[in-house]
Amino acid sequence: IRRGARPLEAGYSARAVTLDFAQAGTTAQAVNRVAAFFNANIRGTTRIISSFKEHPVRTSLKIFVGITLPSILLYYANRDDERWKEIPQWQKDIFWIVFVGENIYRIPKPFGLGQIFGSVPERFLEWLDTKDPDMMKNVFLTIAESGIPNPLPTAVMPVIEWMSNYSFFRGQAIVPASREK
Repeated sequence: IRRGARPLEAGYSARAVTLDFAQAGTTAQAVNRVAAFFNANIRGTTRIISSFKEHPVRTSLKIFVGITLPSILLYYANRDDERWKEIPQWQKDIFWIVFVGENIYRIPKPFGLGQIFGSVPERFLEWLDTKDPDMMKNVFLTIAESGIPNPLPTAVMPVIEWMSNYSFFRGQAIVPASREK
């Protein structure tokens, strides 16, 4: 409004600053009531695609400077630290790991984009260093999990995980085989 926009224009502009959480179809609204962040996941993916279509160079540059470059620099800073090898892959995929002295800080990567443009380059660099054939194995599964919304009711997931003894978030058994009995 201070820049001369009419109140209605200012309202629409304010809704477009991040994601427009009010924008949802009937089905998405219904699923979003039982599956947490379903609509936000769809809207986020749609917004990324439209941003690449409308401003491909600007969007690519922002992603490179804000996600890819920090991921590459942090990987090179961390790769020789023994603590890096002990951190589970799922944490490396969703956090930037920062070592400061004896402290380990985990900074969340942006959802979706962080895995595609941050974790994939990190895994590739780690694969170049270690030649571990499994390093790139599950990277596409990680990307799919971050980009495809889960339609299962959120309240039911802990029960399913408990009954199956499998954490879908971490991709491994909740109780390891050595401790099952």
